[in-house]
Amino acid sequence: NLDEILSSEVKKVLDVGCGAGRHVVAWEKLGYKASGFDLSSESIRLAKSKPSKADFTVLDMRDLKNQTEWTDEFDLSQIYLPVLDIFLKKKSTSQF
Repeated sequence: NLDEILSSEVKKVLDVGCGAGRHVVAWEKLGYKASGFDLSSESIRLAKSKPSKADFTVLDMRDLKNQTEWTDEFDLSQIYLPVLDIFLKKKSTSQF
């Protein structure tokens, strides 16, 4: 149940494939520290232009195991299903 998850110790949220940051900003408005990353530098530029304290980074989710840019930990991550679909079509799940 999402209400139970959010009422627990969730403080930091990561949006995988955040686009222009709409969901990240929504998480912040709910009181969470939110961050997001996206492959599109243009989307991240738009996200950074929003009134937000969030950390936005250009990053390819298909290569997370090799990334060294982020060392932060998160209590909850979200991925919008169309973003996951793009990922699965481009890379087999055995290569996560």
